[in-house]
Amino acid sequence: SSMLIDTVKGHPYAASQANEILGAGTRAAELVSQLLTFSRRQMIRPRAIEVNQFVRDVQRMLERVIGEHIELRTSLRADAGWIHADPNQMEGVLLNLSTNARDAMAEGGVLTIETGRVEVLADRPIPRLDLAPGSYVRLIVKDTGHGMDSETQQHLFEPFFTTKQQGKGSGLGLSSVYGGVEQNRGRILVSSELGGGSEFAIYLPRIEPPEPVAPAPPPRHPTHGTETILLVEDETTVRRMLRDVLANAGYRVWEAGNGAEAIGKWADEIEKIDLVVTDIVMPVMNGLRLVEELRKIRPGIRVVCMSGHSEDAISRQNASEAPPDFLQKPFMPDVLLHKVR
Repeated sequence: SSMLIDTVKGHPYAASQANEILGAGTRAAELVSQLLTFSRRQMIRPRAIEVNQFVRDVQRMLERVIGEHIELRTSLRADAGWIHADPNQMEGVLLNLSTNARDAMAEGGVLTIETGRVEVLADRPIPRLDLAPGSYVRLIVKDTGHGMDSETQQHLFEPFFTTKQQGKGSGLGLSSVYGGVEQNRGRILVSSELGGGSEFAIYLPRIEPPEPVAPAPPPRHPTHGTETILLVEDETTVRRMLRDVLANAGYRVWEAGNGAEAIGKWADEIEKIDLVVTDIVMPVMNGLRLVEELRKIRPGIRVVCMSGHSEDAISRQNASEAPPDFLQKPFMPDVLLHKVR
């Protein structure tokens, strides 16, 4: 649909329908992403985050989301410090908690975000939380809404559990909050009572501030090129789409349906290949095995791996952090082109 939109710009009705398709596909992908987050199998790209600055950065977005009838307050302690987490997941955590608070304050109220530093001692654990001794950043999101009873709190983080009217939510918001916090090595604690508002306290391991690094210059040619790319993908429809995206950007594309076919057809031409773009899960010979075989012939060959199965990338390095040469399906054409470049 993204490719179709570019070809029907002069036809308003067709463009409108193509955008509807794109929107529906994007919403479906987001639901799957939330389920992966809940089950802690979403690919993450953690980095050092200064928590107070992070809250300031997302504050304006949150103000637009919660509306003018709710006051957003922040209380950011100077000693809160740094965490090692995926900024996109943490943004999703704050967004979901804020929208939940908004829905609990239909008549207006106050949403407060607090940060601070907590030291957990072996002989003084935090009740109801399994935290190893150490230093933590505490991020609190609390509201003055209608609160929750104990029964609701027991089911709060279950997928598809919701107290909202039918059609008002997927029931995945708080479950993805839970999964996102857990996947970033944190813990979450909820406190609430009917008529007394709700408070969510998130504890994330605190790290030392990183050494400052100069930002990398932007690429001179972010999407187009003339190099030769070996594209290996067993799904014919997907392979044709990826081929068209790459070819339209100026690349010379050689194709194969699996690793064995790629070796059979293109091993003798490997010195002409500038980049391999390969799916991981394929019959006959998977993408990881293909990379091993190609690097026996040409050790320095560059590779981008793709998969819709997050555990495949995890198995590559026994971690849930996505390697820099990995693309999680589904992705938009411009994401592929920037990665290739």
